[in-house]
Amino acid sequence: MHVVSVLIEHPIRHLDTHFDYLSDKEVPKGVRVIVPFSHQQVTGYVIGCLDEKQSEQKIKENKDFNYKEIIRIIDDVPLLNEELDQLSISLSKMTFSPRISCIKAMLPPALKPSSGKKTGVKRKILIFYKSTSDKLTKKQEEVLNIIKKNSPIFKSDLSVSDSIIKTLELKKCIELKQTEVYREIDIFQSKDVQVKLNKYQVNAVNFICHSHDSKPILLYGITGSGKTEVY
Repeated sequence: MHVVSVLIEHPIRHLDTHFDYLSDKEVPKGVRVIVPFSHQQVTGYVIGCLDEKQSEQKIKENKDFNYKEIIRIIDDVPLLNEELDQLSISLSKMTFSPRISCIKAMLPPALKPSSGKKTGVKRKILIFYKSTSDKLTKKQEEVLNIIKKNSPIFKSDLSVSDSIIKTLELKKCIELKQTEVYREIDIFQSKDVQVKLNKYQVNAVNFICHSHDSKPILLYGITGSGKTEVY
């Protein structure tokens, strides 16, 4: 069994600590989970997971505490990398704010650890189930082959009428399900982008790099003039 340390969603000072739960599998640090808290289910953010290598009963006996179990793991991958996770600790200390508040400030609305927020967007997917001996129209066969080749595929990615999908579903060729999908999070990976500077930007870079003055340097320019490229 694993003991998972969780920050719950409520940004209240006296709840600004981790609460431990049990899980039969390892839960990655940085993902959101649904946990029982008092008489309700709340969303939490995992800050640690310890493999006790003991049974649930043994853990409860040794700790003399009746642990509750995690209800559901929401995310497949961590929402924040280690650097941003450590930043949340520093911000919490600097601003005297609950750490969960700092984590929420770093995440887009759809990914905030909060039961009041949607954890994802519901989308319909089509899953190939089997071919059929029933006669299909040429268009139905084309659609079925596309679904078979790309299964599972989002329904919205197919520019076909609902009647074709309904027919294939009734013939038990495909299965229509709803699934929860997330926004692509690409903000944590640094990218090696080659930027070609103009002569004014080159002058600015040379001045900054060769300045022996420890004072701050103001880079001035109107919107769109290329300050970001210099930075």
